Amino acid sequence: DDLSGVAGVLDGLRRIRESDLPHKGVEVLFTVAEEIGLLGSKHFDYSRIRSKEGYLFDGDGRLGTIVKSAPSQAVLEIEVFGKAAHAGCEPEKGINAIIGLSRILASIRDGRLDTESTANFSYIQGGKSSTNIVCDYAYCKGETRSKHHENMLDYIAYFHRHAKEAVGDLNVVVNTKDTLVCEAFDFDRDTAVVKNAIRVCGDMGIPCEVVDSGGCMDANIFNVHGMETVGMGTGMEEVHTFSEYQWLEDLHRIGEMIERITR
Repeated sequence: DDLSGVAGVLDGLRRIRESDLPHKGVEVLFTVAEEIGLLGSKHFDYSRIRSKEGYLFDGDGRLGTIVKSAPSQAVLEIEVFGKAAHAGCEPEKGINAIIGLSRILASIRDGRLDTESTANFSYIQGGKSSTNIVCDYAYCKGETRSKHHENMLDYIAYFHRHAKEAVGDLNVVVNTKDTLVCEAFDFDRDTAVVKNAIRVCGDMGIPCEVVDSGGCMDANIFNVHGMETVGMGTGMEEVHTFSEYQWLEDLHRIGEMIERITR
């Protein structure tokens, strides 16, 4: 993830050059920092790209998997400010920020929000190793995703409102922040880019599966910039785990698929 895609693209370029057959114009874009927020694709100068159709070889699943949709995503952050005090001598003068954050997280809607939306709060920081200080600061970071951008925006509005209301009369200060990572895309099966990918799978004699993804990818950014792009499986399985592996028979045919796409 995603060396198979990189190797496949390079092999595809080699095949196109060596075949000496007529082909469409081909532009290749290798991005960086995808895993930490699609940063490479976000900061690319799209005036350098003329293509209006794209195939992103960065999908898990067998070769022949076509990702026709991916969700919107936003990062959510909560800061809670309390008041420090000596926990043994005068705890009454303190306001525990961790208690405030706990109230927010204990009652917030998270996990599977609906059939197409999720939220997850996975990182918490607060206090010090000393147990004799009432904690005056706590922080939490999470995310929300949805196949429908408007649904995600509705949850973000709820998130801001809930964080302020959930602390009740604790007298802490709550700051919340949301940062957009990407906007959703969703193609019909009869869209040209999807139909071309399906055609190539048929020409190669491999099973074709058109799927929706719950993860964001560079294709989210490409689509915002006017390049209709689908994700393509490369034969990666169990990605982001210590058991990740690659189907070699798929790896050996990625280049062939790319060559056929360009005809």
